[in-house]
Amino acid sequence: MRKLFVTFFITVQTLSFANNPKDTLFVTEPFAFEVKGDLKLEGTLTLPEKFTDCTKIAILAAPPVSAEKDYGGLFLSLAEHLGKRGIATLRFNNRAFTDSTSAEANEMITMYDHADDLHNAFLAIKKNKRFLNNPIGLIGHSEGGSSSIIEASRNKDINFLITLSTCGIDGADFCYWQSTLYFSYPNMYPTNVRNHIVRDIYERTQIVKSLNDSAEINAALRCQIKESAARAGVEYTDEQIEKNLKQWTIPRIIAFIKYTPEKYLSQISCPVFAAHGMTDGNLEWKTNLDGIEQAFIKSGKSNYRIVAFQDTNHSYQHSQMTIPFFISLSHKKGHKPVFIEKNWDMIADWLINNY
Repeated sequence: MRKLFVTFFITVQTLSFANNPKDTLFVTEPFAFEVKGDLKLEGTLTLPEKFTDCTKIAILAAPPVSAEKDYGGLFLSLAEHLGKRGIATLRFNNRAFTDSTSAEANEMITMYDHADDLHNAFLAIKKNKRFLNNPIGLIGHSEGGSSSIIEASRNKDINFLITLSTCGIDGADFCYWQSTLYFSYPNMYPTNVRNHIVRDIYERTQIVKSLNDSAEINAALRCQIKESAARAGVEYTDEQIEKNLKQWTIPRIIAFIKYTPEKYLSQISCPVFAAHGMTDGNLEWKTNLDGIEQAFIKSGKSNYRIVAFQDTNHSYQHSQMTIPFFISLSHKKGHKPVFIEKNWDMIADWLINNY
């Protein structure tokens, strides 16, 4: 195994004071670790001032698309709030953000690649003498939650897992729902056009789901695309066929469609806190949360908690209505997202009191 290099800076970079006198102080330190491909992922450790061998350390996992360590402010808010509550965190610039050599890095990197990176982050923390005995766990958001589930299922040294708005059903079903959501809204398209598109999406997800060999997937998709064009009474050029084909043969998409959460959830032994926001426009919160719980019930797991956060969207900001992910919202200049800290408190309470 290639030696892992950890860069640790002892000098405190930031000292933050909480408004609540009951809150602890916390400090931040740069932290870097190497992953496959000789990449060094830069991150930030947030450590409570009263750090002991019992202090819990959570590695924060964004989806395997380009995401800097603060993750649009979500991970910054979570890390600082947990730091005030006496819980340490590591957030880092992920592989897709760091790897500037690939123009398609966002789509080439799968949830499994990201799970490998989480494992390297875990090993890097463990390698530091200060953290030899500390409990280390994972907090994953959205597809980052899927990567966290994969890592927790195969690394029995993970002490806890928290998933936020994470896929809880088969990837093919999730992809079909999300891909057809736009076309389910009335008056978007004539019925015949809508039905044609929805049928295409279903057939293509099933092809990717059922076949394992990449050459077979490509061949089957190519045939389906030609048949689809014929049903619509049109003839695609080779360029149009390749364009359609490319959308469905991206490594990240293939990995997601083939993903079966139950397979990994059933192998997790550590305590789990699974939460979804009830105004999440990116996924059906109840269907996915139920999927996670049913996987635990089926496997006989008892050390878990299922939580639905009210008035919380996919980004963990306050929202009293569900807004579909494909609708762009404009904000005032200088707008800063405000995250719901009572949700962070519920996570902190679970970590402090129940684990």
